[in-house]
Amino acid sequence: MKTRKTKGHGGSTKTVARNVRRFREAQGLSAAKLSARTAELGYEIPREGVNKIEAAADGRPGARHINADELVVLALALNTTPVALLLGTPDRANDTVELTGAGETTAGQAWAWATGDAPAPPRDPQEAPGEQHVRHTLYQAYGRPGWRSQK
Repeated sequence: MKTRKTKGHGGSTKTVARNVRRFREAQGLSAAKLSARTAELGYEIPREGVNKIEAAADGRPGARHINADELVVLALALNTTPVALLLGTPDRANDTVELTGAGETTAGQAWAWATGDAPAPPRDPQEAPGEQHVRHTLYQAYGRPGWRSQK
């Protein structure tokens, strides 16, 4: 039987972990209090779970990935958005952020993509014009709800 390799924590997991810790500490919350807030919202993340999520920021043993439900409830409990947890809140648009699958890009490009204002940053800086057109066409079709006005 083949042994399945487990994936390490990618850049997005580490960024979320750092931001959960940063927003929690900025609000003067303990991991237990953040856990209680998630329970009040109907999707409890136990204190140990909060600690393990935050451990991914430093690659400490016992760290774990975060799922989509946890991302949403943590954003609500921390009075922020899932995008702020995923990308952070850099001071400048040209600050660098890491997107799992796309590598490093500017905060401005990442936020524009995550908020539905622009296609994902190209994975290849030398992307051919035809590929840019395809990527942009797909973004227009699937990147935002039809009811949201196009910019």
